[in-house]
Amino acid sequence: MLHIDSMDRDVSTARCLARAALAGNPSDLFGGAVVAVPVESVGATVGVTASDTFQIPGLDRFPSSLDELDHIVETSGCGTAQPLVVATLVTLWRRFQADLSPVMVDVETGIPRSVGLAGSSAIVVATIRALISHQPHRTWARRLAADPWLLASTALGAETSVLGITAGMQDRLVQAIGENLFMDFSRHPTDHSLPTDQRFRVLGPLPGVAFVALLPATASHSGAVHARTDTSTASFTAAMGDLARTAHDAAWAIDAHDADGLGAAMNATFDLRASCMALEPAHVAMVVAARRRGAAATYTGSGGAVTVLCSDDDAASDTAAALRRDLGCQVLPLP
Repeated sequence: MLHIDSMDRDVSTARCLARAALAGNPSDLFGGAVVAVPVESVGATVGVTASDTFQIPGLDRFPSSLDELDHIVETSGCGTAQPLVVATLVTLWRRFQADLSPVMVDVETGIPRSVGLAGSSAIVVATIRALISHQPHRTWARRLAADPWLLASTALGAETSVLGITAGMQDRLVQAIGENLFMDFSRHPTDHSLPTDQRFRVLGPLPGVAFVALLPATASHSGAVHARTDTSTASFTAAMGDLARTAHDAAWAIDAHDADGLGAAMNATFDLRASCMALEPAHVAMVVAARRRGAAATYTGSGGAVTVLCSDDDAASDTAAALRRDLGCQVLPLP
């Protein structure tokens, strides 16, 4: 599902939404399972315009080919202004030998940074979509347009292989498909020969009323969060197994339109995370405040945002108002 916003003869734009996890995270990084959803209220938009050279903010040179850009990255890195865009272009070259004509790239994003809403992967996925839209008849573009798993794994490679970011498929797969998803990473997560229904499953609408609350001032990079965690212990391994089961429980609850069951899976996800990872007190305070109002809550990712589930609109309005008033949270609706 490409979600292309507009295209003309010279300019193409594409948008990619933020992502919020509901249950199971971060077991997806350890062969587990997760349920996550797109956040329709915020996203990243990338525009590409035909050009004589590749023009990307932050690069002091303007290469005329992806091969030349790859050489720049090897010798000087991806720059500082838009390294995600540079890494995406280089990944298309390294993985597909993409015959991409030069473009000028422009990025706009409304996703708060480093709060666990997958803002980085949104830029990468939106960049790939815009490039597909710009040159849709190229072989690499047709392959990526037809296969959301391939698009997601390509986006993941841009961050992990080129930029060295710790990440998994969860964010990119939700963003590539644009639907509520159950994802199981317990069997060969990069094996393209597996049938689609053994890797992920599209879920229906969420029961209850959900929203995201966030504290941008307390943002923390996911890589730093995971670096503080000892993943070698038996207790951590056991927690990851229990987390995977919460994702299965959450998917079952969504299928049954059972808000109480989904809330229980979300709460269990947070409790298991807290049992094996060092958590930022300000982020924990959001979960505690939501629970005091009878809501369920868990981390959206590894930054400064939480997903909150309430029984109805009145409860959601009351809980959101309390989080704004008492903690200074921003609130984003789901969907």
